[in-house]
Amino acid sequence: MLETHAAVRDRPHPSLALLRAVPTWAWLGSIVLVAAGARWGLALAHVLPSYIPDEYLYSSLGHSLGEHGTSAVRGEHAAFPALLQPLLTAPLWLVGDVSTGLGLVKALNAVAMASSALPLYLLARRVRLTRPSALFCALLGAVSPNLYFVSFVLSNPISYPLALGAAVAAVAVLEQPTKRAQLGFLTLAGLAAFASIQFIVLPAVLLGAAVVVERGHLLRIVRQLWLTIGLLALGSLTYLVQPGLLGFYRDAPQLGARLGAGSWLHWTSLGALLLAVSAGACFVPGAVAAVAQGIARPRERCELAFSAFALVLSVALLTEAASIELQSGRFEERYLLVLAPLLPIAFLLWQRMRYPLRSVAAGVAVVILLVLPFVPLSTYALRFGASASPFLGAVAYLERSMSVSRAGLVVAASASFMALLALVIALRPTRTAIGVALGAGLVWLVAVSAGSTSLANHNSEVIRAHSPADLSWVDRLGVRDAVLVSTFGSRPYEGTLTLFWNPRAFGEASTLGRGLALDAFGTSRLRIASDGRLLLDRRVLRRPFLLDREGTLVRLSGATRVASVGGFTLWRPAGAPRLRLLAEGFYADGRLAQSADVQLWPDAGGSLAGTLRLTFEGLPTMPAQHLTLSAPGLHRTLDLRPGERKQVALAVRADGPYALRIVARNATGYNGGPLTAGLAATPVFVPAR
Repeated sequence: MLETHAAVRDRPHPSLALLRAVPTWAWLGSIVLVAAGARWGLALAHVLPSYIPDEYLYSSLGHSLGEHGTSAVRGEHAAFPALLQPLLTAPLWLVGDVSTGLGLVKALNAVAMASSALPLYLLARRVRLTRPSALFCALLGAVSPNLYFVSFVLSNPISYPLALGAAVAAVAVLEQPTKRAQLGFLTLAGLAAFASIQFIVLPAVLLGAAVVVERGHLLRIVRQLWLTIGLLALGSLTYLVQPGLLGFYRDAPQLGARLGAGSWLHWTSLGALLLAVSAGACFVPGAVAAVAQGIARPRERCELAFSAFALVLSVALLTEAASIELQSGRFEERYLLVLAPLLPIAFLLWQRMRYPLRSVAAGVAVVILLVLPFVPLSTYALRFGASASPFLGAVAYLERSMSVSRAGLVVAASASFMALLALVIALRPTRTAIGVALGAGLVWLVAVSAGSTSLANHNSEVIRAHSPADLSWVDRLGVRDAVLVSTFGSRPYEGTLTLFWNPRAFGEASTLGRGLALDAFGTSRLRIASDGRLLLDRRVLRRPFLLDREGTLVRLSGATRVASVGGFTLWRPAGAPRLRLLAEGFYADGRLAQSADVQLWPDAGGSLAGTLRLTFEGLPTMPAQHLTLSAPGLHRTLDLRPGERKQVALAVRADGPYALRIVARNATGYNGGPLTAGLAATPVFVPAR
C-alpha cells in the first residue's frame, strides 16, 4: 500500500531514529564519563589549593582518618560534623605522596560532580518532561560552571549530587508522601548535610514546600509527613541541648539572626541576579513563570510539588548565602550551586505547560534588561571574582584578556542578549525560539566554565612558579613532629600551603613574638625565656621548627640550620635553642614596617654590652619619614628625607634582655600591602670586646 504524503512527512529521519534508539543509560553514561574525564584533566592542571584554610582542613581530616582513625588537625580533635568528604578521601591520601593523593581526590570529585547528570535527568522526568528534554537538562548540568569545584579539596563536589538526589526524592514525597519516599529523602538529605552542613535545612525546606502543596492544611501535613516532622523535631531538640554538636558551625544559626531585612533584601536580590546571569538569563523568565503557574494553577500534582520545593529551596539557600555574604562582603556562589541546574528544568516545564503567564516571563526579562546596566559585574569581579564565584571568575579572566571596561561591556551585552531572547520567547513562543535559547544557554555555560577554569589554573601556575620545586620538601627530609612557627610578617597562605603539602612533618603550629595564628586549629604560643631560650608549653623546645623569614630576622644558638626553601628556614635543636637577636618588622626585601622591634638576649653571663648598628634609607617615592627610636634610657628621633641614607650606632649595656622599638610617623602602603617606612638594612649587634 502506498504511504500517504502526511505519513512520509511525519516519518523521523533515519539518523534521528538511530539516536532515539540509543538507550537512556548509554546517553547518561556517556555524559557522565566525558564530563568526568574532561573535568579531571582540567583539575590536574590546577596544582595548588586555593580555598585556604578549607582545603587544608579537609585534607588534614582525611589524612587523620586514614592513618589514625580519628578526626584531628595537627593531632588535636576537630569538632567538625561534616565528615563525609574526609571519610571518602581517607584511603586516597594513603596512596603514595600528597601529589598522588590529590590527583585521586580530584578524580573522585570529577566522578561525583559529573554524576549529577543522573538526578537532573530523574528530576526532569519526574515533572513529565520528554526523554530528549531530560537528557538535555542532564547535559547542561554536565557542562555547568558548578563543576569548577572539581579542582578543589572541598565538600561541594560530594554534597552537590546528593543534594540534587534529595531534591528528586523531595518532589516524589510531595507528590505522593509514602514512608518509603520519606526515608529515601531523609537518607539523601542526611548524607548531603553530612558532606556540607548547609544542607541541614533540607527537611525544613520539604515541610515548607508541603505547606504550599497542601494549601496550609497543617493536620494533613502532620498525618502525611509525621516521620519527617519527628526526625526534624528530634534534631532541633538535640541542637538545643547540645549546640556543640555542630562544632565549627555552632554559631551558624546566629548569623541568620543578625541578618536584618535590609541586608537580606540586598544580598538575596544581588545573589538571585548574579545566579540568574551565571546560569543563563534566557532560562530565568520562563522558569519563574513555570514556578508561579505550578503553584497557582498546576495541571498535575508533580508540577505543584516541583514548583513549591524549588521556591522554598531558593529562599532558604539565598538566605543562607546572604548570612555568609554579610560577613564576607562577597558573592558566595558555591552556596547556591543546587539552584542553577533547576532553572533549565523549570524553563522546559514552562514549555510543556504551553507557556502560561507570558506577561510574568516578559516582566522578569524586562527587569533583568533594566537592572543589568546598573550592576557593576567588572567591579565585583575585580574585588572578589576568583575567590567564591565561578561566574565572576570567568568575568575576571575576560578582564585579563582585554580592558576592564570592555570586558564588562561584553559580559553585560551577552547577558542582555540572553534576557532579550527570553523576552522574545515570552512575547511569541515558538519551537525555533526555544531551540535557540537552549543552544545559547549551552554555549553560555561552556563559556563561563572555560573562563572560570582558565583563570583558576592561570593563578595556580603563577603561584607555582614562585613556590619551591618540591612542595613536600620537609616531609622528604624525614622530619617528624616539627613546629611551624608564625612570626611577624608571616605569609598565611604559604604557611598553610606548607602544612598541606607536608602532612607528616608537622605536629603543631605556634606563634613567636608579634606573629599571628595561621588558623583556628589550636595554635600554641612559643615563649622566650629571659636568657633567650625558646619554650613550648613551658619546656625548652626540643623539636624541629620552621620559621618564615618574610618579616622577621632571627639569630640563634643551640640550633642547626637544616635547609632554607621558599623563604622558610628549617632548624633542628642542638641542645637548647636560644635567641640572640629577634628583629621584627624588617622585611626580606629590605622594607621597614611602620613599627619594628629589635630584641637582644645576653649570653650565659647574663649581661649585654656592645653596639647595635642600624641603617635606614628613604624611598624617593615616599614622603619624608619621622622615626622614633625608644629603648630603656633611650629616646631618639630621626628625620629621613626621600632618597636619604642614615646610619645609627646605639650603645647597648644591659643586665638582661634589651628591646628597641622603632615607630614611623608617615608610613605608606602600596597596592593593599602593609604600611612601610622606607628601607632598612639587617640590624647588626657587635659585642664589646
